[in-house]
Amino acid sequence: MSLVKLPYCRVEVQVTETPFGVMEIDNPKVYDTPIPNRVIYRLDLLDILRDRLDTQCFDCRVLLYNMLAGNHGAYDCNEIFLSYYRKFPSFRKLVNDAYYYGDETASIFDRVVKPLREELNAHSENMHKILESAGGKYLIATHDKLYYGFKFQEMIPETLGGVVIC
Repeated sequence: MSLVKLPYCRVEVQVTETPFGVMEIDNPKVYDTPIPNRVIYRLDLLDILRDRLDTQCFDCRVLLYNMLAGNHGAYDCNEIFLSYYRKFPSFRKLVNDAYYYGDETASIFDRVVKPLREELNAHSENMHKILESAGGKYLIATHDKLYYGFKFQEMIPETLGGVVIC
């Protein structure tokens, strides 16, 4: 845990890292208020999974995020995992494919969650490159959401899961 001073804001936030390496700040809504002469753009990294998971999986984004970030203990993560398996056919298909074609030495949880986490990390790196090359200023990454500041709204590239918040 460390304290970080945020760009364009006069606040310090505590930054923690989840067991799977996701950075979190204690006040994730700090950039939801307007900043003079800046357009704030928020990109939800979990949207990259929408092509493989049911839309209902994202209705409770917090549970999906916590499972993929390793935020809960092993028991709670397994409960979320089992709940998603029972409720959502697309998640069930993902688990079944990992079971039949994945590494037999790893647990089924690791066969599903770890590749999804690696995909999210790769997507995050790719989005950093795209948004910075478009002239965006990196603000913070928290809870699998990237925040960037742009001078003009016209500079923002079209990306999946991105929204101008102010």
